[in-house]
Amino acid sequence: MLTACAAAAVPWIARQTPVVWKAVASEAFGVLLLWPRMRASPVAFVRCFGAEAIAHLELTGQAMPAVLLFGILAKHVPQKRDGRTLLAISLMAVVYFVNAGWWMVGGRMPDLGAAKNDVEDPMVATRTTEYTCVAASMVTMLRAHGIETTETEMARLANIKVGSGATDSRAIPGLRRKLAGTGLVVSTGR
Repeated sequence: MLTACAAAAVPWIARQTPVVWKAVASEAFGVLLLWPRMRASPVAFVRCFGAEAIAHLELTGQAMPAVLLFGILAKHVPQKRDGRTLLAISLMAVVYFVNAGWWMVGGRMPDLGAAKNDVEDPMVATRTTEYTCVAASMVTMLRAHGIETTETEMARLANIKVGSGATDSRAIPGLRRKLAGTGLVVSTGR
């Protein structure tokens, strides 16, 4: 929704004085530069904005600044073909970020069934798919604390996307939901 609003605002912003459109483009570029930092080391962002906010922004929040930056620049490049290229890049960015955020609107995680535990330690959960390693890791950790759960339950709580898994930013809220009322607390600190 915000990305559509940004796309609609681009022509108006691009017609403003250079001070205005350059400031908006610079801000959008600055936000885009935060994305690799957030992906490489999300703890600081989680502490600042909360795990739920970061889980929803980490892969989708860049669509709006990408549309603003590339859309504004497309209106100010000397060659029309360069402008079309920038608009195509903007569209590719939107497609990428929408795909990355599909877990927010996608269907429910199917039942994964029982994992075939090929590890000798029964406390260790093994993953049943190539994309549920986060869920299996959480099951192992919870078992160590005497809390029973399944890979399917943790996959659903962490909003794991079929085929591409989850991030630590989605694991934190999932763990918090599972541990609610137990007295155990999920911390992002050291």
